[in-house]
Amino acid sequence: MSVENFIIYVYCLVDYFYQKEITTPLRTHGRAPKLTDPEVITMEIVGEWSGHHTDKGILEYFKGYWLPLFPNLPARSQFVRQASNQLKVK
Repeated sequence: MSVENFIIYVYCLVDYFYQKEITTPLRTHGRAPKLTDPEVITMEIVGEWSGHHTDKGILEYFKGYWLPLFPNLPARSQFVRQASNQLKVK
């Protein structure tokens, strides 16, 4: 399996379980983030799998190699904030 197919597979699994488990929105105020919550969780899983163990490293990895799959990557501070908001889910 190619890395691209692996990322897509992980995203599909994460999205399936996220939709099944999260029945009410986690955030109720402000604008919707650029990335969906399943995209952020997928990036964290794949980033850790690929050897990037920091939020900065994960974001740089996806900006460098997988921007076509994740074209709406936010600034690092937004990514970190959104990732930390997923603690209830992870």
